[in-house]
Amino acid sequence: MNSYKAEPLDLQVPEYLLLETNAKAVLAHSCLVRNMAAQKGRQVCIYGYLVTTKPVRTIKGEMMYFGSFVDCEGNFLDTVHFPETARKFPFRGRAVYRLQGRIVEEVGFMSLEVSSMEKLPRKADPRAGV
Repeated sequence: MNSYKAEPLDLQVPEYLLLETNAKAVLAHSCLVRNMAAQKGRQVCIYGYLVTTKPVRTIKGEMMYFGSFVDCEGNFLDTVHFPETARKFPFRGRAVYRLQGRIVEEVGFMSLEVSSMEKLPRKADPRAGV
């Protein structure tokens, strides 16, 4: 009988998608998705890679967005971008963003009500050829 042992999968975001600055130093001062419940109601800073957005109109006809991001550990983060924030801090394509806001819980799920957002520069993809 074979004694095959599966190796854990490395689901971390590849380093080239992270910041040009020292990623470990940046992440040491930010919240991770796995710690959100302990930070409920607090203002935090989270770094995440943008996966998708969903635009919706409010009752007043203003645009707001829901966003999905992945943190450096591969955990998904849901965000809410109310109209004023969506106008001031628009999405600028897929990239790593610094998200600041308040952690809220709705129907048992944690999300981030974004108060500011910044697209961060990333390292060049090493697979792009030299």
